Amino acid sequence: MSATLEELTFVQATAGIRASVEVRLTALLTQLASAGLSPEETRDAMAALTRNLVSQYGTAAADFAAEWYNDMRLTAGIRGNFTANAMTQDFAEQIDETVRRAVGTLFTPNPDTATMVNAIALKAAQYAVDGARNTIVQNSYRDPRAAGWQRIPHGPTCDFCLTLVGRGGVYKQSTANFRSHGHCDCGCAPSWDLNAEEVPSIAYQGSARMDALRNRAKAGDKSAQRQLDAYRSRMKTYIEQNQGKFAQLRQDYNLTPAV
Repeated sequence: MSATLEELTFVQATAGIRASVEVRLTALLTQLASAGLSPEETRDAMAALTRNLVSQYGTAAADFAAEWYNDMRLTAGIRGNFTANAMTQDFAEQIDETVRRAVGTLFTPNPDTATMVNAIALKAAQYAVDGARNTIVQNSYRDPRAAGWQRIPHGPTCDFCLTLVGRGGVYKQSTANFRSHGHCDCGCAPSWDLNAEEVPSIAYQGSARMDALRNRAKAGDKSAQRQLDAYRSRMKTYIEQNQGKFAQLRQDYNLTPAV
């Protein structure tokens, strides 16, 4: 099953947003790193700059996605009075944590500016484009006529992302969030097919529950770490057993493997 032209165009547009944020923020952060500020001043300035840029692009992405959702609903001839709303997210806490980790190099004798800037820009771009993704996901749950949402792979795509795509599968449970990683250009689209199959259960496991487990494991919870390790083992096995399926998906969606 391949994406429609409208879906592909939308996902390409959101991929462009991600790339734009990464390029622009890389330039701004590099300039800031050479401004002669103290490590503490640089950290705070980078955090503020990144928060502002993510908010700016994330809001624009969410507005764009809401408008596109409404257009697609009309084009599909879906009846019922429903209007999609932009669903922005507050990533201030995650951004501050990312910046704190990345700027540790500034407190060393030989700071690695390039690695620091790349780490911040990569996560920031991911957060910004999540404005579009979250808008589609949340409105598909709000919309009484929608069956849920589908993940649309795009560009160089890894096995993990293809695991979350399924064979035209739909996410129907409101507990499922959109999972992504650095340089991920996958997007999503609403599904109106009430008879569509759901994605494999392992795809749901990579959602909100995993976030909670990761946080607990990071805090030293050994039980959470065991559950996280077990999930990663199941995911590895699933990927190994489905290479043929992934090859077909790459062909269907005209994808290239991630390097």
